[in-house]
Amino acid sequence: MSLVARDALAEAVGLLNDWTDADGRRHKLSSITQVQVLEALGYPARNEADCLHGLERLQRDLAQGPPLLTTELERAVDVGSPGAPYRIENEHGQISEGRLDSHGRLPAISQPGYYQISTGDQLRTVAAAPAQAFGIADRTGEDDPHVWGLTAQVYALRGHPDDGVGDAAGTLPWIETLAAYDGDALALSPIHAMEPVTGGISPYSPSDRRFYNVLHAAPALVVGERAFTELVDAENLPGVSDDSLVDWRAAEARKWQVIDQLFQRRHLLDTELRVDLAEFRREGGADLVGFAAFMARHDLGAEAAERQVFAQWMASRSWQHVAEHAQRRGLRIGLIADLAVGFRADGAEAAAHPATLLHGLTLGAPPDAFNAMGQDWSITGYHPLALRRHGYRPFLELLRAGMRHCGAIRIDHILGLMRLWLIPADADPREGAYLCYPLTDLLRLLKLESWRHRCAVIGEDLGTVPPELRAKLARSGVLGTDVMMFARDGVGRFLPSRQWRSQAIATTTTHDLPSFAGWRIGRDVQWRRRLGQVNADSAAAQLKARTRDVTDLAHQVSGRRDGRGQSPAATFAWVAKSPAPLMLLPLEDALGEIEQPNLPGTIDAHPNWQRRQSEPLPEATIDAHLQAVARQRPRQRP
Repeated sequence: MSLVARDALAEAVGLLNDWTDADGRRHKLSSITQVQVLEALGYPARNEADCLHGLERLQRDLAQGPPLLTTELERAVDVGSPGAPYRIENEHGQISEGRLDSHGRLPAISQPGYYQISTGDQLRTVAAAPAQAFGIADRTGEDDPHVWGLTAQVYALRGHPDDGVGDAAGTLPWIETLAAYDGDALALSPIHAMEPVTGGISPYSPSDRRFYNVLHAAPALVVGERAFTELVDAENLPGVSDDSLVDWRAAEARKWQVIDQLFQRRHLLDTELRVDLAEFRREGGADLVGFAAFMARHDLGAEAAERQVFAQWMASRSWQHVAEHAQRRGLRIGLIADLAVGFRADGAEAAAHPATLLHGLTLGAPPDAFNAMGQDWSITGYHPLALRRHGYRPFLELLRAGMRHCGAIRIDHILGLMRLWLIPADADPREGAYLCYPLTDLLRLLKLESWRHRCAVIGEDLGTVPPELRAKLARSGVLGTDVMMFARDGVGRFLPSRQWRSQAIATTTTHDLPSFAGWRIGRDVQWRRRLGQVNADSAAAQLKARTRDVTDLAHQVSGRRDGRGQSPAATFAWVAKSPAPLMLLPLEDALGEIEQPNLPGTIDAHPNWQRRQSEPLPEATIDAHLQAVARQRPRQRP
């Protein structure tokens, strides 16, 4: 068959027939992968006739035009025929009429929002976005913000008592700590709804990103301590271990028994709470009902779905309580949500939007310096052409859910707004392909929802990220992420923190990387050697290189050639000197923890997403670390 026809189809669908990796090497998409991905996307490509038919079908689909158009303020919008009459209605019901100009365009829109446009018999929505997203400066009221916060793995937090897993109540002591040190933000690990626990669990493999993980609900925050004590028989709840690891199954059993007892006695709750529950159900509408029905699919009883609604109410109101408490305590950003890049193919989100899913493909990443074998995340996402066809509804639902109760949102693997690495079923992660996404439309919707929710946007732009994406994100007011161990110059030397980006947040590490204490001793290398991922010679070479890196970083921090003076506090203060508007210190580093939350490339061999904070907490260590950061980022007083 003609390879030209298949390449043309691949390009039209959005596949990259060639691409450049993180090391600048060019790669050509293999014919086998090309065919597999095209067929999974709904475009058979076994022969030339298939490819030509696919091109014709694609052209017909694109010619119909999407139900939602995006634009930026003060730009004309092409919506129809020159001189045709139009009718435009804004979100407040105000209507104006006129005729399209000689190019078939509407007059420029001056106010951000969603507009209903009627031209002849065609009705469309136009989303008019500001030039930039709502920012840290907008949130704090400072012209040149230099603020800081903490990053928490929610499941790791300890409360007294708790149900064996961290919950919303476990964030409250850290909010108090932040208030005491003039911090402004608490960034959370993903708190998306999960499937029932059957084995290992990852907050980045959710069932549904529109709803909450009920295991992080704190019912006493919602109903009040007195009612909780009266309505919950705590003495007869299943026991949970109080060791260093989360027992997810035991925690799930205990949490659901708490929720079940409150659900069965909900008629005893205060009238105000019962009214609020009814209002929550009404506002959730068909999406909430559909989600609850899906999650209750294995339960028996007529009230199974109502039980799920009640649990979601508990979770949502728990986080609302925390957000309001953070605001009362003076945290100007408050909570930072984390939006996972994808979701389980057998989960509730997939069931809610079957027409827009990627089928037979999983998301991942190509090989890079950190993962030589590539990554398969065993999650799925949305088909870009189907998203466009459905007016980007699933994407908008995610943004609105994620920005609720939060002052900022972190978008995991923000490269996904531009392209995603797709892996055919049962294929090696290295045999994947990049599929392009409508970056301009998605960015405009992101900026618009950011302003509507007064929510700043942080993008996790690590890995194989094209420079042009970072530039476009910066112009759009979306912050990138600078991580200490990756912030280097062209020859691999650590950059002085003052040379880091001013359009990115600064942090010492992430959940997928070693803690600072663990990095210094090569704990991640030790784990990989123990698990057989590297041999003895490779591990020795990596540890030798790490020793050099530790010395080089110490030299940057202390300014001494011998590298002395690199205490954790001094290093965190050095990071805090960056021009970033926001610096986030992970709790693992604030606490001096050696182990990291997740070791990429492992599932059960390493206790991923299980480690709880050590106890008792090292108060002197915490104080030294937080004082060091706070001194470098003093709050501006009016």
